[in-house]
Amino acid sequence: MQTGMLRADDNGNNNKIRHVLVISIDGMHSLDLALWVKNNPTSALAKLVAQGADYTNATTTKPSDSIPSTVGIFTGASPALGGMYYDDAYNRAWFPPGSNCTGPAGTVIDLKQGINLALDGSTGVDPTKVPLQLVKGVCTPVLPHNMIRVNTVFEVVKAAKMSTAYSEKRPSYDFLNGPSGTGVGDLYTPEIACYPFTPPATCNNALLKIVDTENFDELRVKSVLNEIDGKDHTGTKTVGTPALFGMNF
Repeated sequence: MQTGMLRADDNGNNNKIRHVLVISIDGMHSLDLALWVKNNPTSALAKLVAQGADYTNATTTKPSDSIPSTVGIFTGASPALGGMYYDDAYNRAWFPPGSNCTGPAGTVIDLKQGINLALDGSTGVDPTKVPLQLVKGVCTPVLPHNMIRVNTVFEVVKAAKMSTAYSEKRPSYDFLNGPSGTGVGDLYTPEIACYPFTPPATCNNALLKIVDTENFDELRVKSVLNEIDGKDHTGTKTVGTPALFGMNF
């Protein structure tokens, strides 16, 4: 289950909200948030809650794993409508990676670190490791953003000529780009199962220890702070604060 929070900023102009920051927290129930705020009234989360709206009838997707929940947050679609159920799935119509769309159809879908081009996720998804489909007779890789069946709010914002950014836990979250493949202007997706990374081939799985997970989240918090300051996620380029951005914890 995920809890999602929005922080909107109108730059002092109450007539138009210009920036929306989305914070999604894996595993947090509404009761968890309420108890935290009660016991930590001066915390950052408490301040965000005090400035926002509490949707008491909202519920997570079913199943409520990270991928379908994230699709729900940014599209409003159920897993059935969005076409994203889990990070391990099966498609009867697609072909296995490397098959050249020959042989029997049907393949496993991997949306974890197994499809990374680089171990640490720094260079995105490897098109040779994803399923294949025939598109107008041409055997074509099915990238994560090709798997989602509905457009994302990032695409809507981009279509309105505004900027977007987001930080997630691995390159497979390319699906946030939506079917266009271009929804998130600054998508930062280091691999959580390979942080820290010691070149050329040694990974630490940050999911196995709380302290490592915290350090991985802090890495991405810095990217969001850079964006709040009007930089890109690296902090090296001045691009302006995105209209829609955020991260998942």
